[in-house]
Amino acid sequence: VVIWWRRSLGGVDRRGGGLSSHSRVPAPGLMARKVSLFFDCISPYTHISLSLWSRYLKVWPVELTLRPFFLGGVMASSGNQPPGMLPAKAAFLHQDLARSAALYEVPLLEMPSNFFDAPLQRSALKVSRLLCAAQLDGCDDAKVLKLALAASKCLHADAGLRAGSEL
Repeated sequence: VVIWWRRSLGGVDRRGGGLSSHSRVPAPGLMARKVSLFFDCISPYTHISLSLWSRYLKVWPVELTLRPFFLGGVMASSGNQPPGMLPAKAAFLHQDLARSAALYEVPLLEMPSNFFDAPLQRSALKVSRLLCAAQLDGCDDAKVLKLALAASKCLHADAGLRAGSEL
């Protein structure tokens, strides 16, 4: 996306800290793009994506709409399996996540050993419901984005969830 800035972007760092004093103006003739982001906080790819959206939402001419959902339900109803359960995809999954995290300068979340167990999946469903409730209650997407990013970190880091307890 081409963006017209009042000042040069030369000093922008990748963590998004260099643009606080700059105004964002779409180039003449370009409108802000509308993006709907469907996500489940349990996915490690979601954490990377939410981190990037959190970092760049202030500088990209994008109107972001968050759509939390429960990926486990979609997988079950479609007969599909998560990438970690498919041998061909599982072989490169960890390397792909590490590469993506390094490229985008996002901390790589440790995968819970009980990733596919019911208690962790039920907790992920509760998080999706919480995010939907926050949206229905009128929280703007910037606040829901922060909440989703925090929830993603918690689902992967919480020792209780790793031990099999639920939220």
